[in-house]
Order: sequence, then C-alpha cells, then structure tokens
Amino acid sequence: MIDRELYFVLHAARQTGKTTAMRAAAADLCARGYAAVWATLEVCQGMTAVADAEPLWLEALETAARRLPTEQRPPPRASFLGLEVGARLRQWLEAWCQGCPVPVVLLLDEADTVSGAAMVSLLRQLRAGFMDRGLGRFPVSVG
Repeated sequence: MIDRELYFVLHAARQTGKTTAMRAAAADLCARGYAAVWATLEVCQGMTAVADAEPLWLEALETAARRLPTEQRPPPRASFLGLEVGARLRQWLEAWCQGCPVPVVLLLDEADTVSGAAMVSLLRQLRAGFMDRGLGRFPVSVG
C-alpha cells in the first residue's frame, strides 16, 4: 500500500501488536529509502478544539522525525504555529515534503483518540494534500 502511495487504516483489537507493527514498518521503510515516522496522537485524547490539538500533532511528528537523518527532517514547527488554525499541519507537511530528498510516510498511532472538530480538521488537512502526494509536495502515504 505504501509503495502504491495509498492512505490506509490499520484496525485491530487492543493489544494485538498494531503499535509494534507500525514502529517496525517505519524502521523498514527508512531502510528502503523513505523518510518514515511513527508518531502517536494519544496526547490529544479528549481534545476537540483544533487550536489545542494541532500544535500537539506537529510536536509529535517533529519529535518522531528526530530519528531521521538531518537532511530528511521537517522544518521547525515553531515557525508554523502562527499560521491559520486548521491549516498548520497541512502547510507544515507541505514544507517538509518539498524540502525532503526522499518520499515522506506518516504512521499515526492512536489517531482514533482524536475527536470532534479536531478529528475533522486532521482528516481534512490530510485529504487536502492527498492529490499532491506523489509530486514531492505531501506525504506519499499515511497510515
């Protein structure tokens, strides 16, 4: 699915190895030439306000990307926090992908803990960049 540049959902019962599988997949993808990051969105559990959740998404992804080689890392999130609420994630991902020499893959764990308006914003921002995914302007795959 990742090689075909698809977005996908991994769903299974609790404690069945989803997190372990996604972390292993990120490591494997990095070895295959992707800038792949695994990040958990669990810190946003219970938050419905986009203004509260969005900075935490950026922080989780930026922290996860510290494992990547320097040239594959995203721009500092701080420079995007002053942008319009509800567009910061998309704009940050666009900037990252345009500056990254290899395709970016996001593996977002615990995304189902995001709810309300925050979930709608997360999904809309990922959808907004979907058509640009193979052009070096957005993550090629999101799971």
